[in-house]
Amino acid sequence: MIIEEDKRISLEDAVEQGLIDAKLAQQLLQPGAGRDISGRALSLLEVIQREINEAESGYETAEKRIKVTIEESTDADNPKNIADAISAGNVDTKTGLYRIRTGKTITLAEAYERGYLIRHESVTIKSNALCLSDAIGHGLVDTAGWIADRNSGDKFRLDSAIANQLIDPNVREVVDAKMI
Repeated sequence: MIIEEDKRISLEDAVEQGLIDAKLAQQLLQPGAGRDISGRALSLLEVIQREINEAESGYETAEKRIKVTIEESTDADNPKNIADAISAGNVDTKTGLYRIRTGKTITLAEAYERGYLIRHESVTIKSNALCLSDAIGHGLVDTAGWIADRNSGDKFRLDSAIANQLIDPNVREVVDAKMI
């Protein structure tokens, strides 16, 4: 929606009136920028709107709290990802060659083969536990009472969600059951 002279118009109408570029509107509305907890494809506009709502409500997504620590080393006993290799100066960004400890340069393909670089890196996301009312408010609790892990999508009963630190049992709250 776009607001023009205190009235709201759809993005499609804004394109027709020349208020917004058609390619931009298509990129904003095309599904595939993300997925919701049920697996439904979200448009970029929906993802942006969710991020704004979360920021305004003080709820942070787990992705914003990822901390990755990687050891600094140039040998094959301790491989690094390509971004860290570039930051450490092991990759010449003009030639695309990898510099090993001896000073010799090799291709990136060879650096991957020899184990100097890793292709995939696994990162575990640890999020803060939510109180039950926040979990309900963010749509993480279904009508059968199952609580979804916002990172993995796995579903748990309340006791298991508490044990897995998805729900904080130490928050005292009153919830109006009619509002659920």
